[in-house]
Amino acid sequence: MSIVLRSFRLAPFAALCVLHAPGVLADNGIGGDETINNRLVNSSNVWTVLVAEPIALADDGGSCIATGSADAVNPNNGANRQYRFALSIDNANPGVDGPFERTVEFDANGVGREEVSSTATFRFLQAGVHTIYWLARKIGNVPNMTVSDNSMTFVCMNALLDLDGPGDGNGD
Repeated sequence: MSIVLRSFRLAPFAALCVLHAPGVLADNGIGGDETINNRLVNSSNVWTVLVAEPIALADDGGSCIATGSADAVNPNNGANRQYRFALSIDNANPGVDGPFERTVEFDANGVGREEVSSTATFRFLQAGVHTIYWLARKIGNVPNMTVSDNSMTFVCMNALLDLDGPGDGNGD
């Protein structure tokens, strides 16, 4: 076998070693939180924390992508009703109608569950400890709702590949 072919076989191993060297790409990592414990969503004014996960970033400029997923149980009270779900960073009670917010609507006299999910990109974070939240709240005067299980995962990296800038909503 030629020395060139042997070198190519070792290239992935060498790259892995470089990426894991102390101080190199220190904020690259994954994490998350999940629960099968019921969470009661009982307010239209304050978000209910479904799960929250603190993270520590060593360097400025890191970015994280988070995904939340939940099973919302229909309270089945005979009227249409809506609930909000959102991802947030460093704020357990953000405003409503944010870009990472999703809505679940249950029809009158419906039975069952709805799966809801959202994804968020938190860009250009400062070094230090941050907390990522997966949240829910009622819309208006509707019955309390149970979230039967939920999860949140995230990936943080120092490199941002978002070439057209942060979240402008354009298709470019």
